[in-house]
Amino acid sequence: MIDTAINERQTFIRSKSHSSRARRKLFSAIYMSGSLAFLVAVIFPLASILYSAAQSGYHDIFTRAFYMDNPRDPTSFAPHAYVGGVQTAIVGTIVVWSLTVAMSVPIGVIAGVAMSELRTASGRLLTFLIELLVGIPSLLFAIPWALMVFTFNWPLSGLLGALALTSLCIPMIAVNTFRALESVPVEIREAGLALGVKPGQVMRRVLLPYARPQVVTGIMLASSRAIGETAPIRFLIGSANNITNWNPLHQVTVMTTQMLYLLQSNYPSQINQAWSVALVMILAALALNVGSRIYVARSTRRR
Repeated sequence: MIDTAINERQTFIRSKSHSSRARRKLFSAIYMSGSLAFLVAVIFPLASILYSAAQSGYHDIFTRAFYMDNPRDPTSFAPHAYVGGVQTAIVGTIVVWSLTVAMSVPIGVIAGVAMSELRTASGRLLTFLIELLVGIPSLLFAIPWALMVFTFNWPLSGLLGALALTSLCIPMIAVNTFRALESVPVEIREAGLALGVKPGQVMRRVLLPYARPQVVTGIMLASSRAIGETAPIRFLIGSANNITNWNPLHQVTVMTTQMLYLLQSNYPSQINQAWSVALVMILAALALNVGSRIYVARSTRRR
């Protein structure tokens, strides 16, 4: 009797599965078609930008003068004349980006640890406010520093731009660090505490090393975003006036503002160089993202 009931049940399941097979195939086809359409919608604009930048700007990026010469302004008598390189913008980008990373990484990681460890009402409020900062427009991070310029006559400098970008990167790093620590299995934390280790040492020696791949990924993503930002720093860093300057207390030019200046030009030679600058920035951001993915893959494989 049991075998008969089992056979009847199997027959019933097969009949239901056969009757719903066509519907499941239809839903699967719709899902795959929609996924493919969204993938094309995302990839096509990126591929179009990369193709345009490569087509118009690949000539300059393989020359030494593009990286080592300062910019030159063409004249109406020679609109296709040599316009120099972007050494000034490269140096300014290195200065601003280095200061941004040096300031935002420790503060962002500490804030992420605080978000993970504080389970009180104040900790939940801190988490809410920092997550709220991630979604606001980047231009708003420059407003407090711009008020310092207009109110207290602070001079325009690369340091001001770095401070604005630091304000932008800290919430991103903090939220990513918080989520990385939250993904660590609870058993690992409990094992460390069961051995009599202090909570601070468990965080420093156990949890952070375990979550390091995700934390590094967040730092890389925040750094790549900082490289491509223009709005928060355009009115804070001034202009280096085609002079290479490593001093962050002076006015500097970065790659994004240099590209914006070149695109507003009426000379074809400067517009072509703007595409070269765009291509270099795309490749730099791509290198940071690919590097973070490779690091995460290798770190995960070692566990």
